[in-house]
Amino acid sequence: MTAAKRRATAWAAITMAGAILLLFAFTGEMWLTALGISLPAFRIAGGLLLFMLATQMVFGRPSAQDTEPSPQDDITVFPLAFPLIAGPGAMTSVILLMGKSAGEWLKGRSLSPCCWRPCPLSWRPCSRPSESWAF
Repeated sequence: MTAAKRRATAWAAITMAGAILLLFAFTGEMWLTALGISLPAFRIAGGLLLFMLATQMVFGRPSAQDTEPSPQDDITVFPLAFPLIAGPGAMTSVILLMGKSAGEWLKGRSLSPCCWRPCPLSWRPCSRPSESWAF
């Protein structure tokens, strides 16, 4: 992947992750309640999803290294934005923090920057992975 494509993918994934967290902050508890899912069950299911994703990353899939990735191999939304950046842990945290605001609109609005704060921290590892750990 070229550096420009990597930066574009990182920007899109980080923006999507922030939007997912913000959307989940305001509607997540409603959706989980409507579907009959408890927060512990959501955490367990998210952990299993991350475990399956990690297993797939470790063992990999056979692919040709010389070919350019196809448009179907776009990793922007899945697995980069969700579940790696905006995963079940972040979503559960956002729901719990939103629940503490207990209907106070001002406290709920103050949570919005908290949804976007982890996104800039993910920018460097996503856009320049080879330089991320160089100190």
